Amino acid sequence: MNIPNSISILRLMLIPTFVIVFFMPDENSYKIAGCIFLLSGITDFLDGYIARKCGLVTDLGKVLDPLADKLTQFTVFCCLWIKKIIPFWIVAVYMAKEIIMFIGGSSLYNRRKIVVASKWYGKVATTLFYAGVLIVLITDLPDTIKKTIVIIALAATLLACILYAINFFKVFFDKRENNTQKSII
Repeated sequence: MNIPNSISILRLMLIPTFVIVFFMPDENSYKIAGCIFLLSGITDFLDGYIARKCGLVTDLGKVLDPLADKLTQFTVFCCLWIKKIIPFWIVAVYMAKEIIMFIGGSSLYNRRKIVVASKWYGKVATTLFYAGVLIVLITDLPDTIKKTIVIIALAATLLACILYAINFFKVFFDKRENNTQKSII
Protein backbone atom coordinates (compact mmCIF):
# COMPACT_ATOMS: atom_id res chain seq x y z
CA MET A 1 0.00 0.00 0.00
CA ASN A 2 1.43 3.35 -1.04
CA ILE A 3 0.15 6.94 -1.25
CA PRO A 4 -1.42 6.68 -4.75
CA ASN A 5 -3.22 3.46 -3.80
CA SER A 6 -4.42 5.08 -0.56
CA ILE A 7 -5.78 7.99 -2.59
CA SER A 8 -7.63 5.52 -4.84
CA ILE A 9 -9.18 3.93 -1.75
CA LEU A 10 -10.24 7.40 -0.59
CA ARG A 11 -11.92 7.85 -3.99
CA LEU A 12 -13.80 4.60 -3.43
CA MET A 13 -14.96 5.92 -0.04
CA LEU A 14 -16.19 9.15 -1.66
CA ILE A 15 -18.74 7.17 -3.71
CA PRO A 16 -21.21 6.42 -0.88
CA THR A 17 -20.60 9.92 0.47
CA PHE A 18 -21.63 11.34 -2.90
CA VAL A 19 -24.80 9.22 -2.94
CA ILE A 20 -25.84 10.23 0.58
CA VAL A 21 -25.34 13.92 -0.14
CA PHE A 22 -26.92 13.75 -3.63
CA PHE A 23 -30.18 12.40 -2.20
CA MET A 24 -30.32 14.68 0.84
CA PRO A 25 -33.53 16.75 0.95
CA ASP A 26 -31.58 19.99 0.81
CA GLU A 27 -31.82 22.58 -1.95
CA ASN A 28 -28.01 22.61 -2.20
CA SER A 29 -27.54 18.83 -2.20
CA TYR A 30 -26.54 18.70 -5.89
CA LYS A 31 -23.99 21.48 -5.43
CA ILE A 32 -22.50 19.81 -2.35
CA ALA A 33 -22.46 16.47 -4.19
CA GLY A 34 -20.73 18.34 -7.03
CA CYS A 35 -18.00 19.43 -4.61
CA ILE A 36 -17.53 15.82 -3.49
CA PHE A 37 -17.44 14.79 -7.12
CA LEU A 38 -14.84 17.50 -7.85
CA LEU A 39 -12.73 16.17 -4.95
CA SER A 40 -12.98 12.72 -6.50
CA GLY A 41 -11.78 14.12 -9.84
CA ILE A 42 -8.87 15.96 -8.25
CA THR A 43 -7.79 12.87 -6.33
CA ASP A 44 -8.13 10.84 -9.56
CA PHE A 45 -5.57 13.13 -11.15
CA LEU A 46 -3.36 13.15 -8.05
CA ASP A 47 -3.11 9.38 -7.58
CA GLY A 48 -1.92 8.86 -11.15
CA TYR A 49 0.41 11.87 -11.11
CA ILE A 50 2.06 10.83 -7.84
CA ALA A 51 2.35 7.21 -8.95
CA ARG A 52 4.10 8.15 -12.20
CA LYS A 53 6.21 11.01 -10.81
CA CYS A 54 7.47 9.05 -7.79
CA GLY A 55 7.82 5.66 -9.47
CA LEU A 56 4.98 4.19 -7.38
CA VAL A 57 3.01 2.55 -10.21
CA THR A 58 1.79 -0.87 -9.06
CA ASP A 59 -0.45 -3.54 -10.51
CA LEU A 60 -2.79 -2.90 -7.56
CA GLY A 61 -2.94 0.76 -8.57
CA LYS A 62 -3.64 -0.22 -12.17
CA VAL A 63 -6.72 -2.02 -10.83
CA LEU A 64 -7.80 0.40 -8.06
CA ASP A 65 -7.66 3.57 -10.16
CA PRO A 66 -9.91 2.42 -13.00
CA LEU A 67 -12.15 0.59 -10.49
CA ALA A 68 -12.70 3.86 -8.64
CA ASP A 69 -13.31 5.61 -11.99
CA LYS A 70 -15.85 3.04 -13.15
CA LEU A 71 -17.71 2.78 -9.86
CA THR A 72 -17.86 6.56 -9.60
CA GLN A 73 -19.17 6.90 -13.15
CA PHE A 74 -21.73 4.13 -12.72
CA THR A 75 -22.93 5.57 -9.41
CA VAL A 76 -23.28 9.08 -10.81
CA PHE A 77 -25.16 7.82 -13.90
CA CYS A 78 -27.53 5.85 -11.65
CA CYS A 79 -28.12 8.85 -9.38
CA LEU A 80 -28.86 11.09 -12.37
CA TRP A 81 -31.22 8.46 -13.77
CA ILE A 82 -33.06 7.99 -10.46
CA LYS A 83 -33.60 11.76 -10.30
CA LYS A 84 -34.80 11.63 -13.95
CA ILE A 85 -32.07 13.95 -15.21
CA ILE A 86 -30.98 11.33 -17.75
CA PRO A 87 -32.85 8.38 -19.29
CA PHE A 88 -32.11 4.76 -18.39
CA TRP A 89 -30.65 3.95 -21.82
CA ILE A 90 -27.58 6.04 -20.95
CA VAL A 91 -26.99 3.89 -17.86
CA ALA A 92 -27.59 0.71 -19.90
CA VAL A 93 -25.13 1.72 -22.64
CA TYR A 94 -22.53 2.64 -20.04
CA MET A 95 -22.98 -0.68 -18.22
CA ALA A 96 -22.72 -2.67 -21.47
CA LYS A 97 -19.50 -0.85 -22.36
CA GLU A 98 -18.02 -1.57 -18.95
CA ILE A 99 -18.98 -5.24 -19.06
CA ILE A 100 -17.36 -5.58 -22.48
CA MET A 101 -14.19 -3.86 -21.27
CA PHE A 102 -14.07 -6.00 -18.12
CA ILE A 103 -14.42 -9.22 -20.13
CA GLY A 104 -11.74 -8.06 -22.57
CA GLY A 105 -9.34 -7.01 -19.83
CA SER A 106 -9.89 -10.23 -17.90
CA SER A 107 -9.37 -12.43 -20.94
CA LEU A 108 -6.19 -10.53 -21.86
CA TYR A 109 -4.88 -11.01 -18.34
CA ASN A 110 -5.79 -14.71 -18.35
CA ARG A 111 -4.21 -15.33 -21.76
CA ARG A 112 -1.14 -13.06 -21.62
CA LYS A 113 -0.85 -11.94 -17.98
CA ILE A 114 -1.18 -8.37 -19.20
CA VAL A 115 -2.81 -5.72 -17.02
CA VAL A 116 -4.42 -3.11 -19.23
CA ALA A 117 -3.07 0.32 -18.32
CA SER A 118 -5.12 3.42 -19.04
CA LYS A 119 -4.39 5.35 -22.20
CA TRP A 120 -4.63 9.03 -23.08
CA TYR A 121 -8.02 8.55 -24.75
CA GLY A 122 -9.39 6.92 -21.61
CA LYS A 123 -8.09 9.85 -19.58
CA VAL A 124 -9.70 12.34 -21.97
CA ALA A 125 -13.02 10.48 -21.72
CA THR A 126 -12.80 10.47 -17.93
CA THR A 127 -11.98 14.19 -17.89
CA LEU A 128 -14.97 14.96 -20.13
CA PHE A 129 -17.16 12.85 -17.87
CA TYR A 130 -16.02 14.72 -14.74
CA ALA A 131 -16.40 18.14 -16.41
CA GLY A 132 -19.83 17.27 -17.82
CA VAL A 133 -21.21 15.87 -14.59
CA LEU A 134 -19.83 18.78 -12.60
CA ILE A 135 -21.66 21.17 -14.94
CA VAL A 136 -24.84 19.10 -14.54
CA LEU A 137 -24.58 19.15 -10.74
CA ILE A 138 -23.62 22.74 -10.03
CA THR A 139 -25.56 24.65 -12.70
CA ASP A 140 -29.22 25.36 -13.16
CA LEU A 141 -29.26 24.49 -16.85
CA PRO A 142 -32.42 22.95 -18.31
CA ASP A 143 -32.55 19.14 -18.12
CA THR A 144 -32.37 18.82 -21.92
CA ILE A 145 -28.99 20.58 -21.93
CA LYS A 146 -27.83 18.49 -18.97
CA LYS A 147 -28.85 15.33 -20.81
CA THR A 148 -26.94 16.48 -23.91
CA ILE A 149 -23.81 17.11 -21.84
CA VAL A 150 -24.00 13.61 -20.36
CA ILE A 151 -24.54 12.09 -23.82
CA ILE A 152 -21.37 13.84 -25.06
CA ALA A 153 -19.44 12.42 -22.10
CA LEU A 154 -20.88 8.97 -22.82
CA ALA A 155 -19.91 9.27 -26.50
CA ALA A 156 -16.34 10.03 -25.46
CA THR A 157 -16.24 6.90 -23.28
CA LEU A 158 -17.62 4.82 -26.16
CA LEU A 159 -14.95 6.18 -28.49
CA ALA A 160 -12.31 5.31 -25.89
CA CYS A 161 -13.81 1.83 -25.66
CA ILE A 162 -13.43 1.38 -29.43
CA LEU A 163 -9.79 2.49 -29.29
CA TYR A 164 -9.12 0.12 -26.37
CA ALA A 165 -10.79 -2.69 -28.36
CA ILE A 166 -8.52 -2.08 -31.36
CA ASN A 167 -5.48 -2.24 -29.09
CA PHE A 168 -6.90 -5.30 -27.32
CA PHE A 169 -7.29 -7.28 -30.54
CA LYS A 170 -3.76 -6.41 -31.66
CA VAL A 171 -2.29 -7.76 -28.42
CA PHE A 172 -4.73 -10.61 -27.78
CA PHE A 173 -4.22 -12.23 -31.18
CA ASP A 174 -0.48 -11.56 -31.39
CA LYS A 175 1.00 -15.00 -32.06
CA ARG A 176 4.52 -14.17 -30.89
CA GLU A 177 5.54 -16.17 -27.84
CA ASN A 178 7.74 -13.41 -26.47
CA ASN A 179 4.80 -11.06 -26.00
CA THR A 180 5.13 -10.83 -22.24
CA GLN A 181 4.63 -7.10 -21.70
CA LYS A 182 3.04 -6.13 -18.41
CA SER A 183 0.65 -3.59 -19.80
CA ILE A 184 -0.69 -2.51 -23.15
CA ILE A 185 1.33 0.46 -24.32
